[in-house]
Amino acid sequence: MDYETEDFVFDIEDGMLRKNWLETLCVSASVRSLGPRAFEKCEQLESITVDPDNPFFTSCDGVLYYKTMTTLLRYPQARREERFEIPDGVRQIAPYAFKDCEYLRQIIMPSTLKTIGEQAFEGCSHLRDAAIPASVTDIAEHAFGYFYHVKTIYGSPRSAAARFAGKHGIQFLSGPVPPLPEDFEILKNIFVKYHGIRRNVVIPDGITVIGKDAFAGSDVQTVYIPEGVTDIENRAFAFCPLSAISISGSVRRIGDEAFRRNTVLTAAVIPDSVEEIGKDAFNECKSLNSLMIGSGVRRIEANAFLNCKHLRKVTIPPSVTEIGHHAFGFYFQNPLFFEGCHRIKKFSIRGMKGTAAERYAGENRLFFEEIL
Repeated sequence: MDYETEDFVFDIEDGMLRKNWLETLCVSASVRSLGPRAFEKCEQLESITVDPDNPFFTSCDGVLYYKTMTTLLRYPQARREERFEIPDGVRQIAPYAFKDCEYLRQIIMPSTLKTIGEQAFEGCSHLRDAAIPASVTDIAEHAFGYFYHVKTIYGSPRSAAARFAGKHGIQFLSGPVPPLPEDFEILKNIFVKYHGIRRNVVIPDGITVIGKDAFAGSDVQTVYIPEGVTDIENRAFAFCPLSAISISGSVRRIGDEAFRRNTVLTAAVIPDSVEEIGKDAFNECKSLNSLMIGSGVRRIEANAFLNCKHLRKVTIPPSVTEIGHHAFGFYFQNPLFFEGCHRIKKFSIRGMKGTAAERYAGENRLFFEEIL
């Protein structure tokens, strides 16, 4: 949504713009001062414009500067570009200028730059590389925040950048910053690694294997797995905030820990093509409350659905001949150290009499509901 400051507003102080729905802001001609943290709560802000008659401020490509274009004041928090090159002529990056800009992965600074302000890049959780020119002589103590997400600083030896990197234990390399890697690292028909930061991912056609740790620990929230994929390897989607998955009908195997600790995942549909669900495949998916297991599954390994505390009922098809230890119906009070094993209250297994489903229920003293 758009918002324009009122004509009678002269000073925008810290916290004044507490509008987390704001997408576009127009600074009116009357505004003469801005607090360094004025935009802190504008979590959806994608663009800032300025009335041409304003004598103090201007904007360029949606980024806010002083009128002289020598100080960059604020980069919109929700802007989706992953790489940003600060224009020539800018001499100062103001305090908090890029605060919480989580889409940024790389920043390039001009040879005119002199100063980087306090907490200028605080909360830029995906910012990995920064190229700081030799012209910079003053870098604030916490310019990159209190927790250093930046892994590498590129610049000139014996520069302020080199000293800053050494002081804070950040890798320093001389020379220009390399280009960002492609989001998808693919080797022949194997999806090797996801390097992107986008939350909704469609895996391209032609992939047959989603490799080990391919998305592990990423911020992906939804993923579409196309036809042709036959294997989801170990930990492929472990420790992700997946809220939805779409597994194609060509997948035959779901590997060990493939979806482990996807804590917001509420539903999973295992297609008929899947023959094996690996060990710990959905372990610690604590929000999972709906599970459909396809008619082709033969083996469900140990701990496959352990610690799924909201899963209270599962129907196991007669095709399943092997169910591993603690595959269903159990959780640990302390999953990290396997302490305090408990049965999930009112957990029930539905299946046909004389099958692995009935045997598992009986051996583990779980309620069994026969289906005909």
